[in-house]
Amino acid sequence: MNLVDFRHNDSDYVDQLRASYDSAKPFPHIVLHDVLNTTSDDVLRAFPDLGWDGWTTLQHSYSREKRHCGDIERIPDLLRQMIYELETPTVLRFLSRITRIEKLIPDPYLRGGGIHCSPPGGQLVPHTDFHVYERLDLYRQLNLLLYLNPVWEPGHGGELQLFQKGEQTPVVSVAPTFGTCVVFRTDHLSVHGVSPIMEHADTRRSIALYYYTSTENESFSGDDITYWQRHDVMNLNKRERAQVLLSRGLIHTARAFHRLGHRSNPIYRKTAGNR
Repeated sequence: MNLVDFRHNDSDYVDQLRASYDSAKPFPHIVLHDVLNTTSDDVLRAFPDLGWDGWTTLQHSYSREKRHCGDIERIPDLLRQMIYELETPTVLRFLSRITRIEKLIPDPYLRGGGIHCSPPGGQLVPHTDFHVYERLDLYRQLNLLLYLNPVWEPGHGGELQLFQKGEQTPVVSVAPTFGTCVVFRTDHLSVHGVSPIMEHADTRRSIALYYYTSTENESFSGDDITYWQRHDVMNLNKRERAQVLLSRGLIHTARAFHRLGHRSNPIYRKTAGNR
């Protein structure tokens, strides 16, 4: 029996998911519930604690205290099996049927993916993810987030938040309850983050996987940079604030050149007219 079950063979269910994905705001996504065929006790026993030496810990203010491990050989067996199942041809076909994105490719190196956890006080500032994966010459298309929290109560924070680009209030908030899975399109418009985790909450646990294609999109979908949608400059001195402003300007300039380069490519100019 699989640990993760998406009801792949239920055609009516898949059709409903496709319609939901297409119409979702602020950008295409679906939220699935109860997809796990294992108990929360088993997951909790398998999931490493905060002191595990396999974690890489992020200390910058955009993602305080977030830990992740993308080394598939170090990830505990139960969690590794979940990841393998989520990269099978069956799941890839399921995701393609819902999103209409063909020829999806999982990342064997789990760049930025794998298992994640954040303790109370953590958060993830709204951002858009990198699109161009230079290591494998691939283009990121989908994020899949699977939540592994045995108990998560309203008021604990830690919700996945989806934003309309340029807005400060999320359009969608998803609690990271056990067995909840979110799949969403990844491009320069898919702004998402995690609300602050309250001090009385548990550690927030999840699996994060990203799916790619070998060909670029017809329209501009981003570059190789993660773009944070806001910057905490209140506690910086004048020099540091100036550096942040310079960084913003350089990033926006670089992004403009990426967009211009994409639009000037004659291949995409021809295909764009045939959509």
